[in-house]
Amino acid sequence: MADKINATQFTGANKHVVLPVVHPSGEVHDIAFPEGTPLQEVHSALLDQYAHPQPDAAGAFENSSAFKQAASRAWKLIDNGKKHAESGEVFVPSSNKGVHGLSVGVYPDEGGKGGVPFNPPADSPYLLHTHNNSLQGDPSKGDIENTKKWNQKRGMGRTMYMVSRDGLYSIDGTGVVTKVFSGTDWMNK
Repeated sequence: MADKINATQFTGANKHVVLPVVHPSGEVHDIAFPEGTPLQEVHSALLDQYAHPQPDAAGAFENSSAFKQAASRAWKLIDNGKKHAESGEVFVPSSNKGVHGLSVGVYPDEGGKGGVPFNPPADSPYLLHTHNNSLQGDPSKGDIENTKKWNQKRGMGRTMYMVSRDGLYSIDGTGVVTKVFSGTDWMNK
């Protein structure tokens, strides 16, 4: 963090440190404070006006009814994991619905190697695919690599979701896998 702080001479004999801080409105403000001010004091002083609201689980995309409906639709397309196939959803921005899913179909599981051929629009922030019950319950190495490639090609910040009998997983643009929900009941809540 120290390499991002610039010491600047103001009128007078005291040096100040100027720190760009993002206001919750989205504006960037340059905040100056005397050089040598303890970081705890800077932090405390900024909390009143520059604290950003923390996201909560209720506002997460995975908890939206649109996401759960799309995941449920994809899961039902493979008969709740019983078909030897995979299905997928492409999520696209919509001016009146936020982000909604578009089904991309059902694809046979060929010899234990599933796959959904995604060709998402450039502005698609999320993809979702299923693993049937004969495939592993968590994302495969191929899922992780494909997510990383998608992010490199289209820009970081895109998430691949994977639904299986074991639950819902997310894969971020760097390949980090997170288990979001266990089992499949979450789609019905």
